[in-house]
Amino acid sequence: MKHFRREISNDLVSKTLVEKRSIHNVSKKQTVAVKKHKPHVNSRIRFEQAAHQPKRGTRRRCARCSTKEKEIRTEWIFSVCNVSLCLAKQKNCFALYHNS
Repeated sequence: MKHFRREISNDLVSKTLVEKRSIHNVSKKQTVAVKKHKPHVNSRIRFEQAAHQPKRGTRRRCARCSTKEKEIRTEWIFSVCNVSLCLAKQKNCFALYHNS
């Protein structure tokens, strides 16, 4: 009788462990979609420099210098064009993006 109870308890415990593992592993395998192109802003808006004001937002990828191999994130979003760009002394993607 003791042996029978052990078999039942082992079967019940091992079944729940296998189910939990399989559910957990399936949820981890979801992939994130990658955008295929960088954001494009109309040139009339893009070269309108007086109206552009930076604002802090959630950290997003820089539209100019971020690549698939090297992801660069910035907190600066520009109000008119709604594009995230680096804005620092060492690297000013805002000026380079709007002048070229």
